[in-house]
Amino acid sequence: MFEHFGKPFVAYTQRTRGPDGPLHAEAGYIRPTQDGSLELVIAQPTGVAEIYTGSQDKERLEFESAWIGLSPTAKQVNRVGRVIEVVDGCMRNELSMASVGQDFQWHLGAELHRVG
Repeated sequence: MFEHFGKPFVAYTQRTRGPDGPLHAEAGYIRPTQDGSLELVIAQPTGVAEIYTGSQDKERLEFESAWIGLSPTAKQVNRVGRVIEVVDGCMRNELSMASVGQDFQWHLGAELHRVG
């Protein structure tokens, strides 16, 4: 979910579920900077906090991790990239990452279609 409160940021919340229940959740903010770039700040209940720098090109936002903070019990995450784009009315979200000994690679994707 994306929300705007009249301030210079967009709030972001994401929760996913599988057939057996909850899978993942995260929350954060997308903030524009004075030079026209973007920042994305995300916190996860798994003990991972992420700060990204990014850019916008029409209906595509692209982010690359600038800093990743880990709680003592979080799994190792070394690098994350995110792309959020709208194509033909469909919002796509892709995440690539390097973590737990794996090289930087595509990790997951989602497509959200407008209903109603």
